[in-house]
Amino acid sequence: MKLVFLLSILCVQSVFGFDHKHEKWDQILQNHTKKVDGQVLFNYKKLKGNDSNLKSYLKELEAVNKGTFKEFNSDQKLAFWINAYNAYTVKWILKHYPVESIKDTGSLFSNPWKKEFIELMGKKMSLDGIEHG
Repeated sequence: MKLVFLLSILCVQSVFGFDHKHEKWDQILQNHTKKVDGQVLFNYKKLKGNDSNLKSYLKELEAVNKGTFKEFNSDQKLAFWINAYNAYTVKWILKHYPVESIKDTGSLFSNPWKKEFIELMGKKMSLDGIEHG
């Protein structure tokens, strides 16, 4: 009986625990980037055709609440924000694909970095908000 209880706790933790290795994001990067002449290129076209892993990863980020986030150590917090910024940048570009640059998704009066399309920890935010907040 004790063994069943212990296994139940471990299963619950693995289901509800946050993946600090960011394995889904890492897999996306491995499958959709390549290095050419010292520059890393992202294959947005390939991801656009099958973005279920990106959607799943973003849901994992969105599931983190303020209380859980406070439990992260400083390295985990930094990794969370860096990976969130990059993953949401990819999401934004995919939404506007095909484009040459994220700069091509704005206009004279609209800046893609200022657009609040991200919902994390119960708050709407922008890429700029993540970077400078």
